[in-house]
Amino acid sequence: EFGKQLGSIIIMIDLVIGYTAIQSMAIWARANDMILHLHRAG
Repeated sequence: EFGKQLGSIIIMIDLVIGYTAIQSMAIWARANDMILHLHRAG
């Protein structure tokens, strides 16, 4: 929601949050016309 309020179109999340959280955020991103970028620094 914070990124959307700022006017951003891309939201980056870290893969370590887990499968369930990623799926929930993906559903939210699609519903809000946002791009979800999955990131994992090595």
